[in-house]
Amino acid sequence: MEKLGENVKVLDYLPLTFTLPVEYCLFEKKFNDAKQTGGSMWIMKPIARYGGAGISIVTKKSQVKDWMKERGRYCSTRDQHVISKYISNPFLIGGRKFDLRMYCLVTNYKPVKAYIYKHGFARFSAYKYTNDSRQLDDMRIHLTNTTLQKMAPAYNDTHGLKWSYQNLLQYLEHTRGKEAVDKMIEEIDYICIHTLKAVSAVIYNDKHCFEMYGYDIMLDSNLKPWLIEVNASPSLATTTAADRVLKSCLMNDTFKIVLRKEFPDVPFYDYKVNISDRGLGDYRVLVNEDTHTVGTPHGGTSTSRPPSKLRSRGIY
Repeated sequence: MEKLGENVKVLDYLPLTFTLPVEYCLFEKKFNDAKQTGGSMWIMKPIARYGGAGISIVTKKSQVKDWMKERGRYCSTRDQHVISKYISNPFLIGGRKFDLRMYCLVTNYKPVKAYIYKHGFARFSAYKYTNDSRQLDDMRIHLTNTTLQKMAPAYNDTHGLKWSYQNLLQYLEHTRGKEAVDKMIEEIDYICIHTLKAVSAVIYNDKHCFEMYGYDIMLDSNLKPWLIEVNASPSLATTTAADRVLKSCLMNDTFKIVLRKEFPDVPFYDYKVNISDRGLGDYRVLVNEDTHTVGTPHGGTSTSRPPSKLRSRGIY
């Protein structure tokens, strides 16, 4: 978008991504362009698997070509892969990569009405990060999936290589300052809001249903959040005592919002949730298009608007 004579990137929170095999030609062009500037590291993963299965680091175009030869130009939806530009400057703590798991509850899509959970966790890799070409095949360095990390000898059963979201915020405030952390939270909210708006037109809206999504967010060295993926059925399995407490409270607060206190005695045809009867628990309002409001990082609401860096330029 061009505004006031300058190029402005809006919603620049998603790494450059292509679907294979159908967008291979587009990927090839960007791969060649990136290689000329010395940034030819990509990450490739199947769209229908989980736990880090089938993910690989790509540094040579021949790796993708070999994959294409095995499957042909066209394949079923379940066999498709996505390939994304690798975030080469991840924010590290103790020399290790991590990502954030955030939870978002959607009770309506037309108009969008959603809540974000105040608690979540950071998942760390078991080994210190390096982009050494000799260790690109060790996914325990590059990925943070619990399923994968549990197989590492350095895995700790007590804390499960996880920090609570609140502990992470405290660490970031101490090392980067409160203003930077508030800006990060605001941008994470913005990512969640606009990913929901992007699909609201194509998702069937049923007032008797709800969705709870698991957002995977990665921070770069500038504390900028990047959207890695949105999980439609986030795992509620627990690996630690803290995990069990978090997810039990998450489900309890979810049911507080989506169920009336009279459930299951309320007739189906008369079923309509009144949030004021139950409260939000540890959820806070993310966006409510019905009232044209968005939530704030500290739990209040305000008139719907984008992050401050875009507002200052008059861009919505």
